[in-house]
Amino acid sequence: MLKNYGIALILVLFVYVGNAQELKFGVHAEPIISFMDSDYSKIESEGLNPGFSLGVELEYYFTSADNYALTFGVDFSYNKGGTLLYEYGAVHFKNTELDNFDSYVNSQGIPATSGEIIEFQSFTRINYSINYLELPVGLKLRTNELGQSYMRAFFHIPIVKFGVPVTGSARIFDEAVDAAGYEDDLTGYQVNSDGEGFIREPNVWKDITPIQFSIGAGLGAEYSPNAEGGLRLAFGVYYDAGLIDVTNTFGGATVYTPAETNQNTAPSPISKSPRNA
Repeated sequence: MLKNYGIALILVLFVYVGNAQELKFGVHAEPIISFMDSDYSKIESEGLNPGFSLGVELEYYFTSADNYALTFGVDFSYNKGGTLLYEYGAVHFKNTELDNFDSYVNSQGIPATSGEIIEFQSFTRINYSINYLELPVGLKLRTNELGQSYMRAFFHIPIVKFGVPVTGSARIFDEAVDAAGYEDDLTGYQVNSDGEGFIREPNVWKDITPIQFSIGAGLGAEYSPNAEGGLRLAFGVYYDAGLIDVTNTFGGATVYTPAETNQNTAPSPISKSPRNA
């Protein structure tokens, strides 16, 4: 099974460029939207993650006309991931030491004990939040100046990224989240704006695949009224997709089967108010 995520880089806020012959250096800040998906029919994409990316980029131009360049960079991307709905009860986070095992119910319907494999309920939703350090490489094509507007269009295609997850956390929405024991979790029992209860696990890094490759493309425009080597303002829209299963941890093919005591039925409504410890 493959769980890909796509990232739409909505806007490049600014780029400050220094010029040294064919080399140009810039910094950028970008809001991003990401999601996760699966090719397994019983796992559905259920939500988007807003985030942002900060980075630096080096452009090497082949000609003095500044129309073709190789780009190299280093980016830090915050809060990539998304929400997945698991229609079957299943075992999740096999490698993570969950904060308080008593907060989770095992296949016999009783609180799990430390070190025990935990089977989550049917229709559990998990929101993954992953911060990546990324190394993008791409080919950038720029048009000549459009009239006397100081504007140029650009096409960034393809862009290949190699990423390493720095941290990974998860919010777990489960039918049993309202059961006794959740309120004692070290991260606390919480309720979102829709009244759904959830537990936040701040460190599920061990269950995140330790590398990621993605490929994508982008297009936009640059505004440069200054002399070459001055300030350039750029904006554009980008999209890329991951090529490696995010939650597989290189453990072979990921297979989800129904938990022994969980029926594949929709959960009962979750309490609209938090419970006190």
